Amino acid sequence: MPRHLLFRAERWGVFFSIVPSIMSLRTRLQNLMTPLERFAYRGGDALNIQAQANRTLIKFCRDHDYPFAPTLHELEVCLAALEAGELKNARAAFRRIPMGKEGFGDWWPPATFPGETDEYVINVFHALVERWHRLMSLRAGTV
Repeated sequence: MPRHLLFRAERWGVFFSIVPSIMSLRTRLQNLMTPLERFAYRGGDALNIQAQANRTLIKFCRDHDYPFAPTLHELEVCLAALEAGELKNARAAFRRIPMGKEGFGDWWPPATFPGETDEYVINVFHALVERWHRLMSLRAGTV
């Protein structure tokens, strides 16, 4: 920051800004981002791919009787946020879903339809989880 915009309070040893609008501008920008995200992503393909992956994963879990309702609920919250264009809420829901050992992807779904084998169902589930996690991680900034 330019020197003429700062002064040093000798007593406390801290720099203060004489331009208070800088902080309020930063706050205003943070508050503005959610409506901007809704406007920018509504109807576009940016969040559509994540929503499609999320929707497909939810359908697979329902069809194969996924046993953990709280995780399925977080997937639905994430989908609703993506469809509404609320990226911050989608990120928050994504981060609440446990991954890793004994997490969401550590489920072995049963074969429930004719023509399905256990190996097929497990591989389809792992492929869906991997794609969903990769797409959501790119959005959430965790990669």
